[in-house]
Amino acid sequence: MLELSFVRDNLELVKQKMQERGLSDLLGNFEKLDRERRKFLVEAESRKARRNKVSDQIAALRKQKGDASALIAEMKQVAAEIDQLDQKSE
Repeated sequence: MLELSFVRDNLELVKQKMQERGLSDLLGNFEKLDRERRKFLVEAESRKARRNKVSDQIAALRKQKGDASALIAEMKQVAAEIDQLDQKSE
């Protein structure tokens, strides 16, 4: 089995070798799917960074006895988005 990074870095070589074996159709959508997967990963990481930053803000608000309910509600939405993006990237 080939590593994903090897296929990504040597796509033309892999396509050529697969064509020699009569398997040329298997990599038809690889580039498109790989780009989409990477996009989902970047979006998920961005939302995770936002979640971590806001979690610190929530902790600070709670420490000061402030109302963090709006931020908590926002983070529930962000958590759902992260779950969706993680599922799409698998």
